Amino acid sequence: MKGYVTFLFFALIFPAGLFAQVQLNSYVGAGTSYVTAKNLNTSFMPIIRPNASFITTFPITSRIAIQLGMGYTAKGYHTNQTQDLGYTKSVFVTTTNLHLLSLPLLLSYKITDHNDRQFWLDGGMCYNLFLAGTTAYDFSVYDNGQRTRHDRYTYRVIGRFTPSKYGQTPHSYDVNGLDVTLRVQARYVWKRYTFMAYYEHGMYDMRATIGDDATTSLKSRYAGVAIGYKLF
Repeated sequence: MKGYVTFLFFALIFPAGLFAQVQLNSYVGAGTSYVTAKNLNTSFMPIIRPNASFITTFPITSRIAIQLGMGYTAKGYHTNQTQDLGYTKSVFVTTTNLHLLSLPLLLSYKITDHNDRQFWLDGGMCYNLFLAGTTAYDFSVYDNGQRTRHDRYTYRVIGRFTPSKYGQTPHSYDVNGLDVTLRVQARYVWKRYTFMAYYEHGMYDMRATIGDDATTSLKSRYAGVAIGYKLF
């Protein structure tokens, strides 16, 4: 009986103590969004976009924890194509903006802990669900250095989880509805504040339509920074 009471006591106290150490942090920041292209005859350029999130930390031991989060990340890229015929030059520029719901799942390890200062390394996965997006096309023609034509069009980007023969035909600028990335990050914690730098590496082709050439690919990359505050 005494052993049962002791077991029950620790079974109740341990989860309560663990829950008391759970932390919720809010983050705001920005990052450089870009893509890596394979066998595509287009110049892709990075853009800077904001991010914001709430991340909960669940301690396992004094040095190991699990992080679960939910946040907003804006990603995208520029493309630039130029056709120069000497006296006539055509410039074709696109800007793609993607709005994503980001769900990170990370394993954390505390490197140092001294005088309210901690340094953590985290790694794991981030699941980015497509919310909305646009692609803007900008076309200009120059004759002898003077712009003689300028057209601009904006189209809505659609996120597609699976192709369907019954649905609308995907456009070349549509994307996959889920972008799975590897994520690594470093955090410096001082009292209630956290300074974080992280990198996300897309694992799969982000395009909804690959086309006839299966050797091509377009994968997302994101390098971001954020400042966090511990809510509890």
